[in-house]
Amino acid sequence: MRKGDWKLIYNSQYNIKQLYNLAIDSGERTNLSSKEVGRFNELRAELDGWRKSLPPVLWEWTADRKMK
Repeated sequence: MRKGDWKLIYNSQYNIKQLYNLAIDSGERTNLSSKEVGRFNELRAELDGWRKSLPPVLWEWTADRKMK
């Protein structure tokens, strides 16, 4: 998710938590999720709200990428 200069990459299933300030780090080399905890939590809350607004998923994928 992008908001202004910030980019959040969050996937709880794979424990991926990344936050970048693209204004000073366009190459996404410095993960700021542990230094900018407040901003990370703010963006994550927005992302969670957006995900909850989506219609339910009609199918699921298995680990080998086959539809259930």
